[in-house]
Amino acid sequence: MAGRIPRVFINDLLARTDIVDLIDVRVKLKKQGKSYHAGCPV
Repeated sequence: MAGRIPRVFINDLLARTDIVDLIDVRVKLKKQGKSYHAGCPV
């Protein structure tokens, strides 16, 4: 299927990317126990 992103690329990207760091760039995250919480970014 044209235009699809290969699954191997997605898996590699997920393995190399820290989602907390990525989101923290735009929305301040606060750690609460094992989780992170953020306020509304608006």
